[in-house]
Amino acid sequence: MQNAYVSLPYSHAYGRSDKELQYLRIGDLLTNKAQTVGNNTAFVSEYENISKTFSQFNEDVNKLAKGLHDLGLRRGDVVGVWSCNSYSWIQVQYACAKLGIVLCTVNPVYQSPELNYALRKGQIKAIFMPGNGSKQEVVNKYQNVLKQTLSAKEEKESDPLILKDIIFMDGNYSSEDAKGGFNYMPITNLVANNGNVDQSIVDDVSPDDPAIIMFTSVVNNALLTGTQFGFDDPITMLIPLPFFHSFAAVLGNISMTAVPIKSVIANLKYDVKLIVESMIKHSATHIIVTPTMVIDILNFVEKNSLKLPALR
Repeated sequence: MQNAYVSLPYSHAYGRSDKELQYLRIGDLLTNKAQTVGNNTAFVSEYENISKTFSQFNEDVNKLAKGLHDLGLRRGDVVGVWSCNSYSWIQVQYACAKLGIVLCTVNPVYQSPELNYALRKGQIKAIFMPGNGSKQEVVNKYQNVLKQTLSAKEEKESDPLILKDIIFMDGNYSSEDAKGGFNYMPITNLVANNGNVDQSIVDDVSPDDPAIIMFTSVVNNALLTGTQFGFDDPITMLIPLPFFHSFAAVLGNISMTAVPIKSVIANLKYDVKLIVESMIKHSATHIIVTPTMVIDILNFVEKNSLKLPALR
C-alpha cells in the first residue's frame, strides 16, 4: 500500500469526516471578508497603535502585493520575513498568499549561521526585516547579523544565495545601506501604488500551491479548528505566540479571515503585563498560548487581583 502523504501530488491528506474540505486560497478568505464584513475590526496591534478593519487590511495587502509583483516576484518564488510580531508581518503573509509567493518564516533571534542557512536552504529571493533604529533591536542586532551573513565566505557544498531584495519593515533607511549588489528599500516604497493587481495573476494561484514553508493545509486547518471550538459568536483572540511558528501563523493569522475573528497582538515579544492589559482592554474571548504562558498569565492575574470576564 502506498503512503498517501508521500505519493499524492497535493498539499493535503484527508481522512473520514462529515466536514468537507474547502477548496479556497488564503487570498480568497481575505477578499471575501472585505466584501461581507468589511467594517468589522480584523487586526489590532496594541504596541504599534494600529487597528484595521477587514476592508482596510485588504487594501493594504493589495498595495503590498502589487509592490511585490512590480519588484519582479512571481508565483512560486520565496519571500522571507525575519521579524517579531507586527502589523507588517501579517500584511506580508497575506500579500504573498494573493500572488502565490511562498512565505518563509525566519526566527527573529537567528544569528548569522542560522540566517545564512535559512536564506540558502529556503532559496529566499527577498526578505523583510527591521531597519536601523527599530524597536525590535531589543531582540536582535539585525543589521550586524545581516552584514555578517552577507559577507560570509560561501561553503563549497552549500546552496547558492539568490537573495536580491532586502526590505525594511520599520526603523530608518539610508541610501548608504545599499551595498554589495543587493537592492535595499523601505516597505513604504512597495505600498506607494493603487493596489490594482491584474486579476489573471491572482487567478493563476491554486489552493494546492505551497503557501508557507511549514507544509500544512493552512486554510482548512483554520476553518476546521474554528468549527471544532465553536467559533460562531464574535471572537477576539489575543496572539502572544511568535508569528514565525505555525501555531500563530496558521491558527492565529489565517483564522482571522477564515472564521473570521478579531486578532490582537500586545507587543513585539512576550510581556505578561502587556498581554493581560490587552486582554482586558479588548475583552479577549480567546488566547492561543503554550502551557507555560498559561501559568505565567494566571499567576500575574492572581497576584494583581485582576479578572478576565470575557475570556472563555
